[in-house]
Amino acid sequence: MHSYSNLLGDALISAIRDNAVSNLVFHISNPENFWRIEPLSKSMQYLGVNSVAFCLGQNKLEDSKYKLPNVSIVSEQDLKASDGDFTFVSDDERGLNLLALRVKHIIKNKTRVIPPNKDLPNQYFETDIFEPCPNEIFVDGGSLDMSNSISFTKWCNNNYKLIYAFEPDANSYQKCIDLAGKDERLAGRCQVYNAGLWDKKETISFSSNLGTGSYINDLGDSKIDAVPLDEILDGKPVTFVKLDVEGAEVRALAGMAQTIRKYRPKLAVSIYHKPDDCLAIPLYILNLIPSYNFYIRHYRTDLLETVLYCI
Repeated sequence: MHSYSNLLGDALISAIRDNAVSNLVFHISNPENFWRIEPLSKSMQYLGVNSVAFCLGQNKLEDSKYKLPNVSIVSEQDLKASDGDFTFVSDDERGLNLLALRVKHIIKNKTRVIPPNKDLPNQYFETDIFEPCPNEIFVDGGSLDMSNSISFTKWCNNNYKLIYAFEPDANSYQKCIDLAGKDERLAGRCQVYNAGLWDKKETISFSSNLGTGSYINDLGDSKIDAVPLDEILDGKPVTFVKLDVEGAEVRALAGMAQTIRKYRPKLAVSIYHKPDDCLAIPLYILNLIPSYNFYIRHYRTDLLETVLYCI
């Protein structure tokens, strides 16, 4: 039976470096998309990782037509019979190019500049990737100053039911509370929590008053409440989750695993805070919902602001 790797965080990159991970498997929904995997397969070649491709559904890849260095073609049947592979699912050309650049930087320090492919105002709300549904229910993980929540109201044309906003920094939380009570786009439909999203309920150390850079830190100057989203929602639905929580993304995702499995919300997750986030976060999400489709977009000319979209 085919299994997804449970390697997360630094362990994943260490395993790749140590050749403990042998195969990166590309799920290809359409044979025409085969050539999109080339940039990432080349990056994997730097690491000594084999690349494997197969087509979903009834589509077939013929060895004679589809050839790339370091890429083997396997059938879906053979793949399901194998064990121990880890998988990154995407047909998205721009996303695969970006992932290839980030992997080169992580392992070989091959690139320091990543070209942005979208204007900043679209960040988290890409209309070419997904569209709003009626009565959206939005989770703003790392709400800071409510600017993303306000962008959400514009994106869905104010057709939403509720916003759950989470901000652990005390000063930023107060700004969120003030704005949520005054702004007519938010008033009455926004619940703001002075807490960080996490995989369990506990009090943890936090480096505060750093604006966009405040983060969970064992040597931090303050203590914050951390909560799992599953516990806050208690079975209630959400349709869209945005996460920009300064390196706590995997722990936050673990704390909403039940919600993701039950409701399959749209996800917009930052994958740049830790060097291996660009691999660890997609792999963790795949363990939850193997059928998610992935898209990656980048919004600056440095290594910041790379977002994974899951639909």
